[in-house]
Amino acid sequence: MKTEDFSSCCVGTTFANKMAMASPFSSLEHAITVARDIWSRKLNVRSWLEALSGRSCSNEYLETANEATVQELHEWGSRYEEKFGYVFVIFVAGRTSEDILAELKMHFNNLHGVELEIASKEELKYIERAIRDQSFFPRNLSKLTTKETVIVNFVFVNFENTLSIIPKFFFSNN
Repeated sequence: MKTEDFSSCCVGTTFANKMAMASPFSSLEHAITVARDIWSRKLNVRSWLEALSGRSCSNEYLETANEATVQELHEWGSRYEEKFGYVFVIFVAGRTSEDILAELKMHFNNLHGVELEIASKEELKYIERAIRDQSFFPRNLSKLTTKETVIVNFVFVNFENTLSIIPKFFFSNN
C-alpha cells in the first residue's frame, strides 16, 4: 500500500508514511491495531499537531441543531481554534449539538498539553473509522460458508506478511 492510501484517513504525512511502511495488513483488525500503535507510540507532538491542524470541522451534528446553538458552536469553536491552534476535535457520532457545545466549553479551560492529549484520542477515533470505511479489506466475510471462512483464515494466518489483497479464487465454494 502507498502513503496516498492512508492520506484520506489522516492528513498527517508522518502517520500516512508509517502506515504505508507497515503494510500490508492481514486484516482490518490488524490495520487498526497498527494504526493505534503508530498514533500512540510512534508519532511526536509535531505529527499530532500536523494531523489536527488539517482536520476540518465536522458538521455531522449540525443537522438537528437550532440556530442559536449553531451560532454558539461557531463562536466557541473560533475561540477554541484561536487558543489551541486547531479545530475542536470530538468524535460526534451519536452526540447532539448541545452535548458537543457543552464539551467544547468544558475543554476550553484545559491546559494545552491536556487538550492535545484529549484531541489526539478523538482524532484516532476518526482515523479508525476512516480505515474501516476504506475498501482495503474484503467485505461481507460474515456471509461466507464455513469452508470458505476456513480458507480465508488459513490465508491470513499462514501468509500474513505477504498478502495485502485476497485473490477472488479463495472465495470459491470448491
